[in-house]
Amino acid sequence: DDASGASRGVSMAWTGSIFGLVWTDDRDGNEEIYAAIVADDCTVLATGIRLTNDASASTSPSVAWNGTHFAVAWIDARGGTPGVWMCLFGTDGAKVGSDVQVPGVIGEAASPSIAASGSIHGLAWAESIGGEWGVMFAIVDDALAPAGPALRVSPAGSDGTMPGVVASDPGFGVAWEGDSTGAAEVMLAILGPWSCP
Repeated sequence: DDASGASRGVSMAWTGSIFGLVWTDDRDGNEEIYAAIVADDCTVLATGIRLTNDASASTSPSVAWNGTHFAVAWIDARGGTPGVWMCLFGTDGAKVGSDVQVPGVIGEAASPSIAASGSIHGLAWAESIGGEWGVMFAIVDDALAPAGPALRVSPAGSDGTMPGVVASDPGFGVAWEGDSTGAAEVMLAILGPWSCP
């Protein structure tokens, strides 16, 4: 996308035949989330698709393909404190439904990451909790409703930031930057029938 604004923070998902890309862009004077649809031969099918429209900044998008739609998670301060928001859009670039705020986010949120296992989404983000950053995880259904409360996957008493999540049928893997030993390290939690810390 070659619009006049600054574009940054791209994320991409693959359907099996096309790519869905999302990024933060300030072309309209405010940071918003935009999308594009690109064929496997690099033909741009649709671009400049504005997914968010709010006076507050919308940043740090992450996208996953759930078999029917692209699911997008991002950080948005429209409620005052930066929180996690989600939406869906189709392979034609059309937005499906409204923006949904992930409930239960108490502190400032950052760095969301989303993955899909069929119609179930695994969503991870960093959240400021009691003076430290923790990595949170939630399961979200195909209507973007949480399947239960979010849980903290990073250990208390240490910081956890920059999570990444991947579907690992029938569960999810979450990795993040942590410092539980006092030094920077990579941490991993597998959430599913064979969970490990």
